[in-house]
Amino acid sequence: MLYGATFREGGPFKTFDFCRQKRYHRDVGVLTLSVLGSCSSVVEQVAFNHRAARSIRAGTTGFLVLLRESNADHGDAVFAEVWPQDSRALGGGTTKIGDPSGRDKTRAMLSAAEIAANKAGILATINKFLHQGNSVIVADNAEWLEEVRYLEFLREVGSKFSVNAMLGLDSVRSRLDRDQNLSFLEFSYVLLQSYDFVELNRRHKCVLQIGGADQWGNIVNGIDLGRKLGLPQLYGLTTHLLLTSTGEKMGKTADGAVWLDAEMFSSENYWQYFRNVPDAEVGHLLRLFTELSVDEIAELENLQGEAINEAKKVLATEATAICHGKSAALAAANAALQVFEHNDDAGLPSFPLQKSLIAQGISVAKLLQLTGLEDSISAGKRLIKGRGCKINGMVVEDADHALTQADFARNGGYITVFCGKKRRIKDYEKVFLEKIQAIKEEGRYREFTGFRRIPGKFPYAIECQTEKVVKLWCSNDYLGMSQNEHVLSAARDVSVNVGAGGTRNISGTTKEVIELERSLADLHNKPAALAFVCGYVANQASISTILSMIPDIVVFSDEKNHSSMIEGIRSSNRERYIFRHNDVEHLESLLEAAGPGLKSYCLSLCTPWMGTLLQSGKFAT
Repeated sequence: MLYGATFREGGPFKTFDFCRQKRYHRDVGVLTLSVLGSCSSVVEQVAFNHRAARSIRAGTTGFLVLLRESNADHGDAVFAEVWPQDSRALGGGTTKIGDPSGRDKTRAMLSAAEIAANKAGILATINKFLHQGNSVIVADNAEWLEEVRYLEFLREVGSKFSVNAMLGLDSVRSRLDRDQNLSFLEFSYVLLQSYDFVELNRRHKCVLQIGGADQWGNIVNGIDLGRKLGLPQLYGLTTHLLLTSTGEKMGKTADGAVWLDAEMFSSENYWQYFRNVPDAEVGHLLRLFTELSVDEIAELENLQGEAINEAKKVLATEATAICHGKSAALAAANAALQVFEHNDDAGLPSFPLQKSLIAQGISVAKLLQLTGLEDSISAGKRLIKGRGCKINGMVVEDADHALTQADFARNGGYITVFCGKKRRIKDYEKVFLEKIQAIKEEGRYREFTGFRRIPGKFPYAIECQTEKVVKLWCSNDYLGMSQNEHVLSAARDVSVNVGAGGTRNISGTTKEVIELERSLADLHNKPAALAFVCGYVANQASISTILSMIPDIVVFSDEKNHSSMIEGIRSSNRERYIFRHNDVEHLESLLEAAGPGLKSYCLSLCTPWMGTLLQSGKFAT
């Protein structure tokens, strides 16, 4: 049931706003549903059109919280009677084009690997909010869009659209009005999203599509297309957009975007975002991002003066608990309490400063620019002019004030810089000294012991401090070759006639290197060998060169591979997937996601696991 519904006319569609009168409450006007009726299925339209978009943003959370309530296992769920099935639609096909809504320029194209990773990340984020069950359907529009025949699509779908009307869409008109380029690829996006709605209805009987307010045009066109194709009545539900501090849509590439993935935006930052919202937004956001009762929200939003900060803390903790879990929310709240109210600096991010800068004296504005707290010296001066900067707890009055060694000495060798309630740094030295001291107290601090070899008595050596005779084995001399007369003779000869070595790109290729390569080739029964002076370089150069020479190869790399292998793969510029360490199932899922068109691939594995995996025969191809 939909509680407290009020009807109004909205263009060609009859719409209504609603708020819930029971345990949970939604802002009147936050949600708009086109054409009242019962729904047998609902689709959350999720698109990802940027390299960073393996998560979704806080602007999406409003309807995720609503959906969370709708499929929760309690008797008074919002859509318990009209919403028996939930379909999640991922834009694996449309992401190859990009929705122009709210965009000033064409989106960057994504590779197949990036799209697969984004889909997995987005689904994982959505699933944190929603209760799972057999009624949940996950659909990817690539399933039908990649099978579409162009001429048939133009006849069935293109003929139902008016270019005149499409030119009037906000997403199109705003770009044209600013004389900004709009490709035909983006112009046709509305046809594809509309067609998605049709296919979801045909395949899963989906009749309700949810999206942000900027998706109104796309959703309405989908409803209209369904009507023209003779489908049952379709519906649309939109939520107000969450805006950045500058009033812009919080897109995936917008500065200040708040991601729901903890790896992209930590739970601490998520908590701080809601803690620092404007006072006037507290009530609205409590309704949108929490599951508090109407009475609790009313009590919190009526707080005045400094007391409103307590409401913000409740908002931050409740919203973070839904997104990241209760323990993460409480930890974030406690960390903020220690830093901003108890002035505990432990664990704050730090920034090293060269002693020469301090000796010369460095202005506070310059310090803010160097540490990244402000983009420029002029921005730092504006912050200081507005009394927004503190050093060691004191408000800075003069932007040109020069900090010297004395300022650091007064505070134990470091200073704490405070900008507003979001940005602090301190000198790194104290942090490292405290870490080293903690290791010493735990008995884990190690000091190197000096030894000297006893000539002719391998593997015996003498400990320098105690003069004790000990056995000394090491991996690069486990055969005692340093004591072998033939090896010593060759080393003496080379040191006199060749001198100190170096990479052959600089020092040249000596005859000794050529002889070594011939010996290695004969030893392994190969036509030739290539010797590197460094194992790191050997891996990096070989992997990069080999991969660059094989067309269409896709690389699957263990996340804990040696950095030399990772650098070699990166510099090859080949499409790559990263699978969890030694996780065969994750590797298989990535291979499947890469699609049947995969012509050739390279497995980059950690050495101890390689033999076991290859012997299994699973990846013999």
